[in-house]
Amino acid sequence: MLPFLALNDDRTQEALAAGITEDITTALTTVADMDIVAGEPATAIEAGRDTGIGAAYTLSGKVQCIADRVRIWAKLTNVATRRQLWAERFEGRVKDVLALQDRVTLEAITALRVSLTEGQQERISLAHGTRNLEAWLLAGQGHLLLRRLSHGDILDARALYERAIELDPAYAGSYEGLAWTHLIEAQFGWASDAEESLTLAEALAGKALEIDRTRGRTLSLLGHIAFVRGDCATAIAHGEQAVRMGPHDAEAAALLALTLNHCGSLERSRALMDTALRLSPNPPRWHRWNLGRVLRLLGRLDEAIATLSNGLDVGVDALPPRVELVLALMERGDQEDARALAAQILARAPDFSVAQWFRSTPCADHDRMQRERYLLRAAGLPD
Repeated sequence: MLPFLALNDDRTQEALAAGITEDITTALTTVADMDIVAGEPATAIEAGRDTGIGAAYTLSGKVQCIADRVRIWAKLTNVATRRQLWAERFEGRVKDVLALQDRVTLEAITALRVSLTEGQQERISLAHGTRNLEAWLLAGQGHLLLRRLSHGDILDARALYERAIELDPAYAGSYEGLAWTHLIEAQFGWASDAEESLTLAEALAGKALEIDRTRGRTLSLLGHIAFVRGDCATAIAHGEQAVRMGPHDAEAAALLALTLNHCGSLERSRALMDTALRLSPNPPRWHRWNLGRVLRLLGRLDEAIATLSNGLDVGVDALPPRVELVLALMERGDQEDARALAAQILARAPDFSVAQWFRSTPCADHDRMQRERYLLRAAGLPD
């Protein structure tokens, strides 16, 4: 599954294309015996070869909006034979894009000669969780902002999710996204009252599950709330259940891996990150950061440093990869580089403290936490 591309350089249309990609992927995973892997925007043949798991088919497409009309082009390619199995153009009103999306999904599956029951067809038509286009687009934009992990982007995402809920109070995904904004704000010390923010996040997650009991990602969210509170047993239990409910969900695998990084098995964490990256070869940056931490803790410092360094020069302000990189550099003995990076962290976040860092990333291994605290202070970061 390659990302559908927006033909117009417009943030809303990019969110529309991203939303179509994610929702069609979600829909396709409801069909038995199909492994769905999200890939980078490349040619069909390159995508099939580069995933490394022998993808048999690629589904790709483009989206264009002109005035109140939307056009969606989609094509299905057999990787082995390089033959285009199916291609179609769908056109309609912008407000009907969700129905067009359903047609793309169903016709692609038909081209694959997969037999659907009426129940599976209904699940596909409801994969996006809302019939309100504006709410769906707002939530899509919120999702893109959420992954940047900067305070300003989190606040902007919150406003988008709140507006989406106003438009469709029964849209579970918006409650889940809104919960993440409060959780992240509490985790990184941006909330005036961290416990109050965590309680609000938990209530919003509960609302999402009340609307849709099948949402495995909401269980991942509840697991992360428990993780931030230092409740490893509950965090792992929720995370494992989410992975069972969504075996093709890279996000669920990566979130459980994050929990196990701090309060579980490192080998299991690494295996889950391998799964997450296999399922999403073009992952959000935090997946790579999480992999970098696993590699560091496993003593594979060169790989960890290479992974954590990747992408730090593209304007991303998030602190986690920088702090993890300071630790990896200190452990390898590169103290000068570590201190230079620590100075950059303080320039970006003057209020940063080692104590706050460990409040946001609780660790069940006391000895490891004390060693990391020592290394961060030795690099010049204030306690």
